[in-house]
Amino acid sequence: MAALRTLMAAASTLAVLSSSVAIAQSTVPDITGHWDAVEGSGAIYGGEMWTEMSGTVALEITEQTGHAFIGTFNWAFPSEEDDDHHDGTENTHQASEDMLGVFTGDGASFIIADHPDTSMMFGSVLDHNRLEVIMVESGEFAFAERLIYERRQQ
Repeated sequence: MAALRTLMAAASTLAVLSSSVAIAQSTVPDITGHWDAVEGSGAIYGGEMWTEMSGTVALEITEQTGHAFIGTFNWAFPSEEDDDHHDGTENTHQASEDMLGVFTGDGASFIIADHPDTSMMFGSVLDHNRLEVIMVESGEFAFAERLIYERRQQ
């Protein structure tokens, strides 16, 4: 009889955990659409730091299924700036890089990898129309930045 009570308690706990997972999965926000960086700051290897954006940076989330999403990371900076921008294959002042991402279990935080570059982005949904994204890259073109993105209204 004690074994049956233990088994029933375990089944009850599993049911609660399963429903919690189902709730978390159903609350992943839809982030498809175009997101423009509107503010940020960062540092580039070699000592340069910045607090004002001089170019355009955008995320285009083209498809999302559950926790996973894909799209492009697009950026362009004035051509008179130093050649400290890189797209994974060459120095350039603008690029459109493929990216893929996934939400964590909390449904508010996510991780993005872009390609062919080696950058990683760690983000969170601030509200329906704003994302905070921390982007880092190590190696020869190392940098770290924090950007706030706003959803472009259609």
